[in-house]
Amino acid sequence: MSVSSITNRRSVSIERPTITNTVSGGQIRTYAAVYSSIRGTIQPADGSVVEEFGKRSMNVTHTFYTPTLLALQAGDRLVNGSDYYIVHAWGDEADRAIVWSIHLERKQ
Repeated sequence: MSVSSITNRRSVSIERPTITNTVSGGQIRTYAAVYSSIRGTIQPADGSVVEEFGKRSMNVTHTFYTPTLLALQAGDRLVNGSDYYIVHAWGDEADRAIVWSIHLERKQ
């Protein structure tokens, strides 16, 4: 996959959760944008990726590819239009610092 084919795709945003306590003692999770207009492409996760993360009890359904290096945290949320994905893991796709892969779980 070439970098130009990735950057020609739609942009997404990355949000980070914040947990606040309510007056009644409950908790509310809110999200705030930490990145916006990140160019890349989302694809269904490859079977070997699903199997690898399944061994660690992680449900990975999709992978987002981007040429942009991001400082992510597990639990961040990738927003693509009205679709939401939870970030589980990320890394350098080919160990060349050209394309980064972010492994996600789609939430309905």
